[in-house]
Amino acid sequence: EKKEVQQALADLPEDTNQLEFADFEKLVKFLTSLAVIALESEGEIEMKASDFPDFPYFLIGWSKNVRRGIIAEAKLYPKPDR
Repeated sequence: EKKEVQQALADLPEDTNQLEFADFEKLVKFLTSLAVIALESEGEIEMKASDFPDFPYFLIGWSKNVRRGIIAEAKLYPKPDR
C-alpha cells in the first residue's frame, strides 16, 4: 500500500523467487528502548530514547535461482519525511 515500498518492489527482477523486508526505523526504536532499559538498570548513565538517532530506512532483499546457484541483492531505501 505504501508508495515507497511499491517503488522499491518495481526494482526487483521478474524472476525473483524470495523476498525479504525489514523496517529499520522500527527495529532501531525497539533496540533503543532495550538499550535505555539496560542503561537505567546500571544506574550510572541516564539516557532517554530521544538521545539516539532515527534511522528512517527500510530494506528490500531478493534472491533468484540461476544455472550455477543463487544471486541475491539487498538495498536500503529511505522512508519519506513525516
